[in-house]
Amino acid sequence: MKKTAVIVIALLLLLSLCGCGIKEKITGKISEKITEGIIKKATGDDVDLDLEEGKIKVKGDDGEEVTMGETEWPKEGPGALIPKFKKGKIDGVSRAGEMCWIYIDDVKVADYKQYIEELKKAGFTDNPEEHSGGGELIYGATRGEEVRVQAAYSDDGTMMIMVQTASD
Repeated sequence: MKKTAVIVIALLLLLSLCGCGIKEKITGKISEKITEGIIKKATGDDVDLDLEEGKIKVKGDDGEEVTMGETEWPKEGPGALIPKFKKGKIDGVSRAGEMCWIYIDDVKVADYKQYIEELKKAGFTDNPEEHSGGGELIYGATRGEEVRVQAAYSDDGTMMIMVQTASD
């Protein structure tokens, strides 16, 4: 889990330096090797980085994969365990081991609230937490001890959903 966090942070730093148009700014095997070196230095593990079509996929020597840049609702892994949010526009999906983050733009507060009800109907009612303030709404809960979800809405019309499955 610690390695996953380091890889995700290293990739987020890389993306923040590159800005938009990552495909145009980081291309070819040379860029992949440089980025692999940065991640190896941060984690101490060999990685296999694959940059294609604006997506980033990192596979560590322990077999763990981290992906960023997808724009479709997850069809497998932790993201597939929650109801699909059918409004707004998916800005990005990141996956690392037993965790998934889904970033959505153009979300209305009513749609967020409706989605929270869908989560509850899907069984995400154990250990609930709700917070509001500063233009943000957050709901988090578990479904048994298997899956935890947290959905955060900001009044700028963005939403982030985090799903985590229990690790073995």
